[in-house]
Amino acid sequence: MRAFEPDSNRGHTWQTYGDLEPCDDTDSTIHPFGYDEPPYHNGPVCTTCGYGYCWHCHSEGPPEPCQGKPPTKEGQPIAGPPPVLCYLALYD
Repeated sequence: MRAFEPDSNRGHTWQTYGDLEPCDDTDSTIHPFGYDEPPYHNGPVCTTCGYGYCWHCHSEGPPEPCQGKPPTKEGQPIAGPPPVLCYLALYD
């Protein structure tokens, strides 16, 4: 699989594999499956505003610019995914 790099970021900071793996946070490759809508839509997710889009449908880059803040529901930030545990750390 090729590394995903959108042509235009439009202000977004995309989630990387390193963001997901606390045991090895050095991988700066953009995570191409952060946004996942069945059946075949997937792409990156912005760590700043939470926006995601399908990179198959919009290969030129994200249609919407970064809003600069996370989405909210009734004035409260929407909770992100649960933290990924590093099982190797349990056995140190």
